[in-house]
Formats: sequence, C-alpha cells, structure tokens
Amino acid sequence: MRTLRHPSRLVTLLALLSTFLLGALLHAWVDDETIALSVTDDARTKESTVTLVGIRDGKLTGNMFGTVRLIVDKKAIEPNADGAFEIDARVFMINEVSVHVPKGTKFVASKRGTYFYPVDSARGQQLKPANRIYFATAKEALLSGFQAK
Repeated sequence: MRTLRHPSRLVTLLALLSTFLLGALLHAWVDDETIALSVTDDARTKESTVTLVGIRDGKLTGNMFGTVRLIVDKKAIEPNADGAFEIDARVFMINEVSVHVPKGTKFVASKRGTYFYPVDSARGQQLKPANRIYFATAKEALLSGFQAK
C-alpha cells in the first residue's frame, strides 16, 4: 500500500476541480435564462450633505446638497447651481498654536536646548510648547544651566 506524501496537494486538486465543475454548471444554468436589468432614479430621501473633494491649485473644492450651510472663517459658502463650491484653502493650512505663558515669567528655554530667550522674542515663540521651561528672571535661567542668546 502506498501512502501519500503530500495529502494537501490532493485536497487542493479536489477543491479546484469541484469549483470548476460548479462554475460550469452555474454558467450553463444562467445562459438559459434572460436577466433583465432596469435603471431607475434614486427614490431614497435626499439628505443634506457636504462632500469635500480635495485641494487643487490652492482651492478647496467640494459639493453641497440639500439645505445645508457651510461656514468657513465666518463666511457663508454659496455653491453654484450644480452644488459645487471652491474656496481658498489657505484658511485650513495655517496652524495656530496658543501657548499659555505663566504670569510673571519673562524668559523661556527648551528642555532640550542650552539657551534661554525672552518670552516675546521670535526664537522664544518658536519653541515647542511641550518642551518649554519658564523663568521669571535671567539670573534664574542662568542658575538652571541655560545660556543667554
């Protein structure tokens, strides 16, 4: 008696053969009947929607349908007759970061840096908010190991 070395090959072969035969039977059955298709208008209730398509040439484009209002930067967006709209995308490309500066502090440094800066300086404002350390005086910053810049 001979044993099979790879029984999984036999199982795979049987599965493929049965799938082929089933497909052939279904194909013969479907060919005998005519399938009629009809296309109708969408009868579902229309919901108000705003669809953002993307940004192209600095303009945010999209479509509005139904009784929806879209307000961007305190201005109402009016779509054209087809419902399409186009607005300046720069409004969405500005990242405003608000940082609370503790009362009485005049200097700031980064936990990862070696220098300290006046809180209202350009360099001081560029520091990542999560890394900021504040000081009331320059002497306090120097005693903490930071250098004046």
